[in-house]
Amino acid sequence: MRTTTTFRPDRKLILLRAQLWGPLRAANLRMAFDPGATVTLIVPGVLDELGYSPLDGKTISRTTGVVDEQLGYEIHVKRFAALGFEFTNFLVNAQDLHERAGIHGLLGLP
Repeated sequence: MRTTTTFRPDRKLILLRAQLWGPLRAANLRMAFDPGATVTLIVPGVLDELGYSPLDGKTISRTTGVVDEQLGYEIHVKRFAALGFEFTNFLVNAQDLHERAGIHGLLGLP
């Protein structure tokens, strides 16, 4: 299956759609592509709504940014799909993003 995402150089983010399945339901997500990230990041609120809990997490994660360090947790999600690829038991990092970003997460390149 081929998926096309439009790149707009006048925008700060490369946006794409993804799907995430949880114990309670599935959701369509608005994600930003981050080619410098080594893991996919999902905001904890989305994971909570789908039925995941921090107690299900594998380990605590620490991300160092330009200004500060943020704590989150790594968790395996039931199923994740983006850009025509689909994964089961997919490891993501649960971490908050600034609300102004208007996205549910970042798609990284493992």
